[in-house]
Amino acid sequence: MTQENNNKFQKEYMIRYSETGANGRITCPNILNYFQDIGSDHAGILGISAFDLIQQNMAWVIYKMQLRIKHYPKWDTPFTLSTWRYPYRKLYEIRAFEGKNNDNQVLFSGKCSWVMINLSNKKPVRLDRHLPKSLLNNYVEINHNFLPIAPLDRNDWSTHMAVRMHHLDFNQHVNNTIYLQWAIESVPLDIQTRMLPCDVDIQFIGDAHLGDSLTCYSQQIDSQPTFRHQIMHMEKELTWIQTLWKEYDYGPLTNT
Repeated sequence: MTQENNNKFQKEYMIRYSETGANGRITCPNILNYFQDIGSDHAGILGISAFDLIQQNMAWVIYKMQLRIKHYPKWDTPFTLSTWRYPYRKLYEIRAFEGKNNDNQVLFSGKCSWVMINLSNKKPVRLDRHLPKSLLNNYVEINHNFLPIAPLDRNDWSTHMAVRMHHLDFNQHVNNTIYLQWAIESVPLDIQTRMLPCDVDIQFIGDAHLGDSLTCYSQQIDSQPTFRHQIMHMEKELTWIQTLWKEYDYGPLTNT
């Protein structure tokens, strides 16, 4: 584990059996779980974790997320995950991620955008009024542009979910990785059994809580393996997600 100039942080991991799917390789939502874990570890070192902020009646709220997957490592594969942060326009905390194998090849990468809110009124606050000056002036710039997600213009099919206790995180609402899991599971089985997501883009609009009944509306973009998903609670929009799928010809399980 290393930390560089209070901004870049990296950690070594090993893919665990419980993080793999039917093909013996890490699942897409579990890659986001790793992003979430290392980002939280780094924020904790910097004194700006969720546990630190709640003492000030503040919280981090995720706004957008992007994931690009070049390779799905199998169970027991070691990899190094790096993360770094960029306070953009004193309002958005942009965080980037990059996972590499022992040959220094990029397995997956991504970034996300967060805002800090006041828990009393749920409104965003300026980072320059709540972060130490050292964190405002010490950063590596990250491209702050995210792929825009167009709204659905039709509903090809829909699936229904109920929010359970194990879907919740520390903030008492559905954890951000769960929305991606629901979107993936809404894709037709003939796609799920032949392909894996390679590009994922998410925009978070609202949040869901214990007991909520949700619907995921999905649309396939023409004949491409690209899908748009809109997750809603009654008439309330919660999340827009776009997934692009492709075939990964891994063959039998090996150490690649």
